[in-house]
Amino acid sequence: LSCASAERRSIASKTLEALMALKSNRTIDLGDLSSQPSIQSAFGVSSPVLASAGWRSKSGRITETTGLSPQRMKTLATTINGRGIVAVRYSLIGVARSAALVLLIDGVEKGRVLADGSSDWRTLSASTSSDGPHSVELRLVGEGTAKSADLSKVRTSLSDFRFVPGSPHFQPDLAIAVRGKRLIGVNIFNKTTARQQAQIAMSRRNSAMFRMSMRNASSAHRDSARITGPVTLRGYRVSYTQLGAKKANVTAAVAARRHETPIQNPRAAGQYDIQVTRTTKRSPRAFSGIIRANSVLDGRGADAVRISGK
Repeated sequence: LSCASAERRSIASKTLEALMALKSNRTIDLGDLSSQPSIQSAFGVSSPVLASAGWRSKSGRITETTGLSPQRMKTLATTINGRGIVAVRYSLIGVARSAALVLLIDGVEKGRVLADGSSDWRTLSASTSSDGPHSVELRLVGEGTAKSADLSKVRTSLSDFRFVPGSPHFQPDLAIAVRGKRLIGVNIFNKTTARQQAQIAMSRRNSAMFRMSMRNASSAHRDSARITGPVTLRGYRVSYTQLGAKKANVTAAVAARRHETPIQNPRAAGQYDIQVTRTTKRSPRAFSGIIRANSVLDGRGADAVRISGK
């Protein structure tokens, strides 16, 4: 580990100690990085944030960069202390598979996401399992044989960097109802949909409407959930609308397994309308589909509901 100047060596010792503890074969050259107080403020961390050229803070809340060189990566590094979960929300806009955002802890890759042509905000998270300081590094890198022209268009935004210490419990709570009826499944958590099913008679219907609630059942931590579910069932198509100040059709994102709910405070909830529509006059009366939610901070926190017609 080298530092270009004595001034760089004065950067907070716990940051340097953790960066020196990197367990990968690659050595970070701190001469390539500089302390960025504005990004540290945006991240909301007590340790300094070291950044390579090109990263900037926007509106004191979002950290972003545009463009990427085929021969260079863009790096952000800081430290955390102890066991817990590290997470950051990201938007990685670029030609599909042209670039990747990589999360490393102590130099070991813990998560990697590829540009896929989407601008959706999603979450990258990992856990630490030991005490003491840990380095956290976010690398933006070109992928494979990506063309320079494609890399120049890559735009990356980061928000809501968090370290949740300890062994926190995260639990999404899905509930379902035929629209206009009482929600079924509140405070019931399982992956089998037992006692979390809504059914409607389809004898004279071309479509059915369901209302789904997604609640953050954690009592102490903000969280969001990744929602997955069918967009086709035999003889039917399924669409998903996220409700709120502005309605949003999120069907494509659900189909691609990349839809995340907005970040929710403890015990807060959001709602969705789910419409199931016959695709032909010969569609069977019966259908059945499962919608699942997984915590983006700890995927072990999960819940599921079932929609069905008869």
